[in-house]
Amino acid sequence: MSINTFISINNLDYKDSINILNRINRIVPEFYNPSTQIVNMGLLAPPENTLVLLQLKYSLITTINTIQFIIALYNYYESESNELLEFQDIENDLLSIYENPQSYSKMTMGEIEEFLEMKVIDFTRDDTSYTKVRNLLLLALLSQYPLRLDELVKIKYISYEGSSFEETFPAPVGIVKRDSEYYIVRNGKTILEQKVEKIDYIPLHRILNLYLSKFKRGTTLLSGIGGCTLTKSNISNGLVNFTRSELGYALSIHDIRNLHNLTS
Repeated sequence: MSINTFISINNLDYKDSINILNRINRIVPEFYNPSTQIVNMGLLAPPENTLVLLQLKYSLITTINTIQFIIALYNYYESESNELLEFQDIENDLLSIYENPQSYSKMTMGEIEEFLEMKVIDFTRDDTSYTKVRNLLLLALLSQYPLRLDELVKIKYISYEGSSFEETFPAPVGIVKRDSEYYIVRNGKTILEQKVEKIDYIPLHRILNLYLSKFKRGTTLLSGIGGCTLTKSNISNGLVNFTRSELGYALSIHDIRNLHNLTS
């Protein structure tokens, strides 16, 4: 059954439908094949992942419109699937947020810090996975410093004694451990523009201790299991999935950077 037949049966606008299909292709490559007019519904599972990818890239109303289109696709192609029920639940949640935005405001920075203070204790006591601890570290870093995604991908870690930062530090942004203290270093175009700031936030200090003592990393501070390099999407999706699971709110890097603007 071709996508043109689907569009016709559902009395949809052809141009709008193709635009939505192309939008889905941007977050789920190869979902829609324009040459064969075939969609691969299996690539939209699990629905929660598709939602996260949409929220990272698009506004609430655009996400709602896309989810409603996906529901129409499921009704046409796979009307008995569990994924259809999950997407319908997601649609209801999103419509509720759209209609009552004040009831679904994002967390405050104070609430995030309270969560960090509690969670680092839990993670230290339990045998927590590498990925969870890394994402907790990511959230803690962002709670104190409005770092950009390109900085988070490249951020380095060095532990050393006896040398000045500028003599050994190799990256634009990094974490340095010296005399049992942690510092965040931002290198400018010259040594004179370098900024070194001691990390005084105790939960971040504790999370760094846990992360660095327990797990093997790669060349960057935020690396994958076994030390593999993370992509920008690995980091951004990891934060969204982690905060949705642990906090009940899907917080993006953009969301947390905006909180710094509200509190400054």
